[in-house]
Amino acid sequence: MEIAYHGKARKLLSIVIIGTIVGMLLLGWANIGMAQELYPAPDNLIGVSYYNGPNNYIYLNCEMNIPSLPITAIQDINLLIYRGETSDNLTLIANLGLPIGNVQQAGGGDYYPSADYVYVDRNIVIEHTYYYQVSLMDSIGEGPRTDTIEVYNPSPVIVEIDTTGLTVPSPPQNVTAAGGNGQIILTWDTSFDGGSMVTEIRIYRRATAGTNSLIHTSDTLITSYIDTGVDNQQTYYYTLYAVNISGWSNVSAEVSTMASDAYTIPSPPQNLRVSIGEVQNNLSWETPEDNGGSTIIYYNIYRGTAEGQETFYQKVGNVQGYADTNVVAGQGYYYTVSAVNGVGEGPQAEAETSSGIPGFTWGIAIIAVLFACLIVGASKK
Repeated sequence: MEIAYHGKARKLLSIVIIGTIVGMLLLGWANIGMAQELYPAPDNLIGVSYYNGPNNYIYLNCEMNIPSLPITAIQDINLLIYRGETSDNLTLIANLGLPIGNVQQAGGGDYYPSADYVYVDRNIVIEHTYYYQVSLMDSIGEGPRTDTIEVYNPSPVIVEIDTTGLTVPSPPQNVTAAGGNGQIILTWDTSFDGGSMVTEIRIYRRATAGTNSLIHTSDTLITSYIDTGVDNQQTYYYTLYAVNISGWSNVSAEVSTMASDAYTIPSPPQNLRVSIGEVQNNLSWETPEDNGGSTIIYYNIYRGTAEGQETFYQKVGNVQGYADTNVVAGQGYYYTVSAVNGVGEGPQAEAETSSGIPGFTWGIAIIAVLFACLIVGASKK
C-alpha cells in the first residue's frame, strides 16, 4: 500500500508541474503579444476649409496620444492621412513622418510629439465634400484610424461673405505656463464660442518691467507652444488671443512663470487608486509630492491587461481622475500614471489595487486544467 501511495503522489506531482509549465508558457506568449500594442488613433481630428486666395485649402488638425520616447522611436512613427469623396471609400493620400521640429524635449533625453499636428490638403476643388481619417504607424504596424470627419469646401465667395450670426471667439481658457531649462511651455483649452472656426492663436509676452510683445502667431488652431526665447531665472508674463473670421477675442487670463536649470521632472502622482464599475473603471490620484519646481501640465495614463505590461493609453489635463469607459466586461486591467511638467515626464505611479484578475488568465488556468485531465485520463489506460 505504501508503494502504491507514493506512486500516486509522484503522478499527481507530475501533473501539477506539467500543468504549471503549460500555463506559464501560454501566459508568456500572451504577454509578448500584449507588449507589442499599436499606437492609438489621434484625438480630436478636425478639418476646415480656408480661402487663401486665389485657392481654397482644407486644414486638418489632430492631437497625438504618444508618450515620451527616444528620438529614434519618434522618427519611426508616421502619420497616415486618408481621404475620399464618399465616407465608405477612403484612400491613402499622405504618409508623413513626425519631423524633428514638431517634437518637444522631455526629461531623460527623450522626446514627445507636440499636442497638435497640422496637415494642409491643397489638392481639392471647390463645392465638394471630402471625408478624412488619420492613423499612426510604426515598425509593428498601423494602429486604428480615427472616426471619419466630413469637410465641405465651398466657393471662396461663400467663405468671404457668410458671416451671419457669427461673433468673435471667447479667449483661450485654462492657460498654464510651465518652466523648464531655457524654455517655457504654454498650454490652453480649445473650447471657443463665436460660431466660427478659430483660425489663429496670438501669444503675447512681457518681462517683469516690460510691455507686451507679440511672440507667436499660429496659422491654425493649436493647443500648446514652447517659448525658447527666454532666460533662466527671469519671470515672464503671457496673454493669449483667439482669432476667427469676425475678429479678435478678449484677452485671456495672464499667467507667469520662469525658466530654470534647477527644475527637475516631477515625482509620481500620489495615492493612485482604481475602482471597478459595471461599464467603466474609475481612476483617481493626488498631485505629486514634488512637482520638480515646475507646473504640472498634464498626466499620462498607461494601461495593460497584465501587471507590468502597461503601455501608453491616454493623456489627460491637470486633473486628478479619469473614467475609462473603453473596457470589456470580465477583462482585468492594470494602470499606472505619470505627471508631466515643463521639464518632462516623471516616473509612473502604480495603482494600489488592479481592476481584477485579467480575463485571459482564467483562460490559461482552464487550458492547464484540461491538459492535466488529459494526462490523467491517458495514464489510466
